[in-house]
Amino acid sequence: MIGEGKNSPERRYRQFVESGIAQNDRELEEAMELSSKAIGAADYCREVEEQHKTHLQGLGDPTQVAMRQIEVGQDPERVLEVAARAFKVEKEALTRGRRRTPARCLAMLLLVELAGWKGAQVAKRMGIGDSSGVSQCIKSWRKQSETARSLKVLEETVRLQITGK
Repeated sequence: MIGEGKNSPERRYRQFVESGIAQNDRELEEAMELSSKAIGAADYCREVEEQHKTHLQGLGDPTQVAMRQIEVGQDPERVLEVAARAFKVEKEALTRGRRRTPARCLAMLLLVELAGWKGAQVAKRMGIGDSSGVSQCIKSWRKQSETARSLKVLEETVRLQITGK
């Protein structure tokens, strides 16, 4: 076979890699003993450690940070129902259509912002290819609502109906 000779470049490289994997990286281990937050000169590592400690003090008790309440988003089905009602269309019209209508775009925006969904989740629910289509639709809505005051008012009304705020 090609490259199987005793002194072939492939064989020498494989031996080089295998011998390197078998060795411990003493330099890295020593550097990590100085600081687990940074690698570099001792002064730099101490500075990074101090910045980290200061940052943690601002957060309070680490267990409190981990136990903070995660805010639950609005019910996605409710978001779709309210958006459909605002545009006087059936909810299914929002999720089935392929076109970039203002109703679909607002529904996508609200699913992201109020329901807390990711673009991929919205894309799946709305029956479009992927999250890039969601992003384009949201961008389109924002552009349209900047120039059409009625769309901005409609968005605020729908948000209020969904959140109560």
